[in-house]
Amino acid sequence: MCRGSSCNNKWLDRAALPCLAWLATIRYFQPDVFLHECTPAFPLGIFHEVLNDTSRGHHAKHPSARPLPHSWFDGLEDDAADNDVQQLAEWCFLSEVFSPDQLGKPVRRSRRYTAGYWRPGCQLRLAIDFRSMFCRQLLLDASVYFQADPDMLGQSVSRELADLNIGQESRLEAQLCAAARAGQCDSNFEHWSVSFAIVDLTQSVGWRGVSTEVLPALLRRSKLWDLVSAQPVGEVALWLAQGFPHPRAVGLAPAVLQSITIPCGATGPSDSASSRTELLYCRGPEHTVVERLSLIGNAMNLTQVSAWLAFAFASIDRVLPS
Repeated sequence: MCRGSSCNNKWLDRAALPCLAWLATIRYFQPDVFLHECTPAFPLGIFHEVLNDTSRGHHAKHPSARPLPHSWFDGLEDDAADNDVQQLAEWCFLSEVFSPDQLGKPVRRSRRYTAGYWRPGCQLRLAIDFRSMFCRQLLLDASVYFQADPDMLGQSVSRELADLNIGQESRLEAQLCAAARAGQCDSNFEHWSVSFAIVDLTQSVGWRGVSTEVLPALLRRSKLWDLVSAQPVGEVALWLAQGFPHPRAVGLAPAVLQSITIPCGATGPSDSASSRTELLYCRGPEHTVVERLSLIGNAMNLTQVSAWLAFAFASIDRVLPS
């Protein structure tokens, strides 16, 4: 679904079939609220076309089975209640396109988040403006993700990450030349005027360029490389950028630690109470580097998800009988 809507808004390909099946279940079962995430180019009008079309199809729920105010059924015959209420009701939508860097996090990942609610079963509780509530000035840069202990850095920059194919090597040379031309380093690429310069070696030079403030958007096959340190961005930094907790974070429940599968190969301090268990992301099934990077690039950013959940459920209220 995301892949199709990323390519010139041509989203109706084989990858869109799960989305169409999902929309069919929403149309049939009519939940009170649904949430959706996709690329910014996702055609929002498809929700109106599919869900608010009363000319065909049937629904699993009879309106009288919903906890609606009794006034909704005044004057409606039992055999006509379903059709009448279905025409009176409609799906309404809240939708925003935003990125974590607009929320004050130094990572770019523009996505469209949508919340649909069935009216009259639900209504807007508060007229909340998402951007005024959640958007913040960006005061940090991506270097906050590169702070780690030496043993963690050594473990996170694996051999598979450091290996480049011919295409990636050519893009690396082109990005270095582009950085020198922009005055970010000298002609020998030894002295830099910036603390870091992140590029994606899977993308062309003109498509994204060099990022010196925020971390570029992660894709399933991204290979982020820091031109200043001449090494790839480690796995730990990528997970942190997606909003996952730091491996040495305190206060995490043991069940949470056991469910996270980022391999770092280190344990907590010997004098800590958690020294009997592995403190870092070492539990769970083993994954290859390619599989882990695919999971990172395909994951939703937790900062965006939490902000949108808070906004959606603070804005939408279920209508109960008086």
